[in-house]
Amino acid sequence: MNRWRIIASGILFVNALLPFQSYAEVHEGGREGLVSPASNFAPGGRVIGQAEAESLLGKELNLFFSKSRKSITVVYTNRNNGKDKVLKTLPATCNILPRTEPNATTTPNSGTKQNYFPSTFPEGKSKITAIKYTPDASPTSYGGQIQMKTNATQNVNTYTNMSAKDYTQRSGDGSILSKDKNTVYVPNATQQKDAGYNIHDGGTSINSTTLGCIRTSNESMKYLSTVSAGQTKAGQNTYLYVR
Repeated sequence: MNRWRIIASGILFVNALLPFQSYAEVHEGGREGLVSPASNFAPGGRVIGQAEAESLLGKELNLFFSKSRKSITVVYTNRNNGKDKVLKTLPATCNILPRTEPNATTTPNSGTKQNYFPSTFPEGKSKITAIKYTPDASPTSYGGQIQMKTNATQNVNTYTNMSAKDYTQRSGDGSILSKDKNTVYVPNATQQKDAGYNIHDGGTSINSTTLGCIRTSNESMKYLSTVSAGQTKAGQNTYLYVR
């Protein structure tokens, strides 16, 4: 059965499937913390009961982000029978700020950061690897107060920046002169595997641009992080599908 067809045919707006506590109760303490698959539920978070943990067994939490529809649909999939349970659909975007020069830098898992033109979130399947809570951050900061980290990567074209005085541009060499004409960006021979593609809130609205991350509201991130952290505590994974 095609999950995307199920989602497109009719979205059910229901409350969370599991009896999670409120966000304030779950995240009491208000300090920054990182939740990984091997860690506790969340900083100051509760421990879910055995019955609740067992109710999650065999159920996979999948997030479907559609760039064209600008939404994330939250779906529980029962691996035993393949049936999907749609929980919510939330507004979300992946808007890239157009640039005339590659003056952003990559976020590689290893190696040196390079200049590049930011690209939208890689399409396909990735996994939620951690949740970062920074409640003291400004709600309008770039990364916001809650980030769900993923293992998504993609190869990108990169550039080495040089002083315009030290480099003579040649027609067809692919180099780009900066707007202030002080820097020349020279294309590198090989691509770099870029990472750091996450889901987060922040910005002045969900339409604020990113460097390739998915942006949604703070309220949506509270919901997503809570249900995902519940999966983690139950020993289950959360996957993200982007198209």
